[in-house]
Amino acid sequence: MNILAAYQQGFGQMINIVKSAIFFSANCEASTKEEVKQITGIMTDALCEKYLGLPMAVGRSSKEAFEPIPRKIRGLMGGWSEKQLSYAARETLIKSVAQAIPTYSMSCFLLSLITSAISNYWWGSVVDSRRIH
Repeated sequence: MNILAAYQQGFGQMINIVKSAIFFSANCEASTKEEVKQITGIMTDALCEKYLGLPMAVGRSSKEAFEPIPRKIRGLMGGWSEKQLSYAARETLIKSVAQAIPTYSMSCFLLSLITSAISNYWWGSVVDSRRIH
């Protein structure tokens, strides 16, 4: 019996084979991959794809996988003039903009670069020097 048919029957959900992809371990042999593809009817591999904005596989370097998120936040905060904003205004910007971007990512992974970028902005860190707080 086809495992996907059993899943569909058991859970009452339909599987769209056209939109489906398979993710294999690097240790999986090519013959095994082909056999699984033939049995399931799914012919595409999931290569470097994202799901819900997150990489499917992080691998050894999580910095590379999540680099776009801190880069986007640094770009946003770089445009804010911290000298003209009160602490209340900074807090509002951080909560409404900077922390809204990676909320889902941070719930799945610890992203220390984002935390440090937010802390540096909050405490008024400048590129060349740090302020005392």
